[in-house]
Amino acid sequence: MKDKWWIAAGILVLAVGVFLLSDNGGAGEIVKVNNEESRKTTKEAEVIAGQLDVPWETLFLPNGEILISERSGTIMSLSNRMRVKVEGVVERGEGGLLGIEKHPNFISNNWIYIYGTFEGNKGMENRVSRFEIRDGQLINDKVIISGIKGGSNHNGGRLKFGPDGLLYITTGDAQEERLSQVRESLNGKILRDSRDVEKGMTIKTSGGGEFKISQFKWYDWSYTGGTVDVIGYRN
Repeated sequence: MKDKWWIAAGILVLAVGVFLLSDNGGAGEIVKVNNEESRKTTKEAEVIAGQLDVPWETLFLPNGEILISERSGTIMSLSNRMRVKVEGVVERGEGGLLGIEKHPNFISNNWIYIYGTFEGNKGMENRVSRFEIRDGQLINDKVIISGIKGGSNHNGGRLKFGPDGLLYITTGDAQEERLSQVRESLNGKILRDSRDVEKGMTIKTSGGGEFKISQFKWYDWSYTGGTVDVIGYRN
């Protein structure tokens, strides 16, 4: 009796399998792909730069030039493949030359900003520096913010000017989770820096328009030159 039951179960499973693989079943239908048709509708990606050394961010300039930051400490120009070294940058783990951004008035001042990892007096630290770029060279460097604790991981590093004309900076916790919640620490935060923007300054937008900065919204929780907008970030 038991043998008959197993035989009946086997027949049932086989019947279900045949149904799923049949044309009528649909769910198990094998669809043949026409490779020729697939090639006609698929666009291949175009490689515009190769042999990069851990590229981190791409910056598009108003004249159409493209700059690429490499974590090893160099900025590469895509048009001529020339590299410029940012002196002092230390590549260690996820640290190195990270974010890169242009000033809203880049057309007139040629200022770019970089976020990088350096050896400080108390060990690794992250800094935001401003450079003037002229004839493919970085000149007139100025440290905007320093003392952001660095580490082999969780350095943050993104830079972006907001519509208010202020520079926003993301920082990581440098693998010390508590720093994200410590108000006195610059780590694990989004910082908003204002030292390169003046009240009444005219900002030119990428679309050709312009607006004037009439006022800043300040918070009590600030550091020299700016404010802390958000806390609690890991990286």
